Amino acid sequence: MRVFLNGMLVGKKDAKVSVFDHGFMYGYAVFETVLGADGKAVFLKEHLARLRKSARELGIRIPQKNAYFENAVKKVLAVNGLGNGNAYIRVEISRGEGGIGYTVKCQKPSVVVIAERLRPYPERMFEMGVKAITVETERVLPQAKSTNCVPNALARMNAKKAGAFEALMVDGEGFVREGTVSNVFAVKKGVIFTPKNKILRGITRQKVLGMATRLGLKAIEKDFKKREMLQSDECFITSTTMGIMPVTVVDGKKIGRGKPGPVTNKLMEKFNGAENLGKKQNA
Repeated sequence: MRVFLNGMLVGKKDAKVSVFDHGFMYGYAVFETVLGADGKAVFLKEHLARLRKSARELGIRIPQKNAYFENAVKKVLAVNGLGNGNAYIRVEISRGEGGIGYTVKCQKPSVVVIAERLRPYPERMFEMGVKAITVETERVLPQAKSTNCVPNALARMNAKKAGAFEALMVDGEGFVREGTVSNVFAVKKGVIFTPKNKILRGITRQKVLGMATRLGLKAIEKDFKKREMLQSDECFITSTTMGIMPVTVVDGKKIGRGKPGPVTNKLMEKFNGAENLGKKQNA
């Protein structure tokens, strides 16, 4: 594997940053996960816009123009032989190297771009749905996609121990916020709901909301509690690498009839076809 690091393509073993980089020391970095399809980055413009927004939230300066990142992505895909099929692309920017201390000035930001082949999710997951659990926790600075992901990681580990595919994070007031790597949707009487506040506004989430409107479906951004989700007719999650994934069991309770519902199936069919994202893939 070859990695783009601060303007250079280097081997995996040589892709190193200083131990004084504030991304390493304090999780002071932002990133984007981008889907690669046949050598091209899907929705790269939207991802770069969110990357810059996240950086502003953390006070990280990004001097490079978008063309710099577009070129870096192309180089990494090409050098790793990812011109065909789907790929996982990660673009990350840290505050850079500095001294010890939260307010110490850092040198220029560190820029890393990684790309590797994706493995497909089993088709049965999309046909039968997956299990999820709920965990009472919240992501650090949900409005920014930062590398400070300890709550997500711990919740994900809990899901794995429980034999579940995803953990859905619920705040102290009982409101569902998002999955560890996904956004959450619920369907009740044909109406689609997705949390509005204290979440990262996913690129796929936004695309699904737009597509639902074009299909004549009613989609509402509205916070809802865990009990409302458990009583919904359908539930699904979205992310860059999975697209739309139906959730049929949460905390051991069947959602609706315990299988992907008509609204979810319609959205899956249209999204994965009309948006031309290629086959359903997993990192």
